[in-house]
Amino acid sequence: MDAMRPLPWLALAAAGCAAGIAAPVKDPWPRFPDASFTWVGSYLQVTGAGKPDARDAGATQRRATSRDAAILDARARLYAYLQRMMAPGGSSVGELATSDPGWKRRLDAAISTMEIAQTTWAEDDAAAVVVRADKAGLAGALGLDLR
Repeated sequence: MDAMRPLPWLALAAAGCAAGIAAPVKDPWPRFPDASFTWVGSYLQVTGAGKPDARDAGATQRRATSRDAAILDARARLYAYLQRMMAPGGSSVGELATSDPGWKRRLDAAISTMEIAQTTWAEDDAAAVVVRADKAGLAGALGLDLR
């Protein structure tokens, strides 16, 4: 009878080892570098800021240039973020984009999926722009299977 006692413990140990074989699923999306990034549903939102050109005379032109600068800031932030994503094989998207023109086109295509969600102006005509990009659209443009 004593010879039968270790069997349940061996079964539990084997089950624990089998459960430990499957590695935890790592989130392919890098951590956000700052508060300019948020997830809203399935969208990645990025905030950019821009100042007006001091040489612009009219309020409309000042707001247009600050909005354009804010869009470029948000685009640059999104670009830098996507470069940090890991591609199959252990290289980052940024590393692949610098050495392979195909990956550079993928990265540019991913950036082009962004859309402007909100624009606000301050009293001095400085702008803040929120752009968003669909998570699945970004992954698809980069050619990454991120299910």
